[in-house]
Amino acid sequence: MSNITLNIEHNKSIEKAKIQIQEYLNAADNIIGIKSEWDNNICHISGIVDGTIQILSNSIQINIKIGLLPKIFKNQITKKLQHGIQKALNK
Repeated sequence: MSNITLNIEHNKSIEKAKIQIQEYLNAADNIIGIKSEWDNNICHISGIVDGTIQILSNSIQINIKIGLLPKIFKNQITKKLQHGIQKALNK
């Protein structure tokens, strides 16, 4: 297993950030089957990757574990995840 940890700053309200991140996760679910479930401001994700996305007042903390097969794609997964979240937040 390999871990990916990201901290992405934002200037949205927590609720707005949550909505935008959920839109991104819905698209990811349609493409690669990532499921998400919210517990207040923490989103638990599962599928090809497992972990959490936590929305704080001025940042998004992402902690995910990837399995052996996706491990060879860690850099691409990290870049796509960071880019996708930032793009969702900039709507």
